[in-house]
Amino acid sequence: MIITPDRYDGFVKAFISTMDRNGYTAHIYSYRSLLNSNLNSSYIWAHTSWMAAYTKTMGWNNPYYSGLFGWQYTSSGYVPGIGTCDLSCWFRV
Repeated sequence: MIITPDRYDGFVKAFISTMDRNGYTAHIYSYRSLLNSNLNSSYIWAHTSWMAAYTKTMGWNNPYYSGLFGWQYTSSGYVPGIGTCDLSCWFRV
């Protein structure tokens, strides 16, 4: 069963409103192709603050979100003392 963007929109709204009621701020993390398909919703994008895209450029623009945004650009980075790991960069949009 394929879940449509409208259904995901409802799931995310329910989750975020529950988190808000309990004093937490929720954000969305996903990968670029899912954001461009099943999660293609202005409401979801407005809460998306971190995205994975393992390419040379982020290749995605989110006009619905402003604030600190993370781009996870690799799953094969290396940090001494940790080893192979995901790497992200963070910037203000």
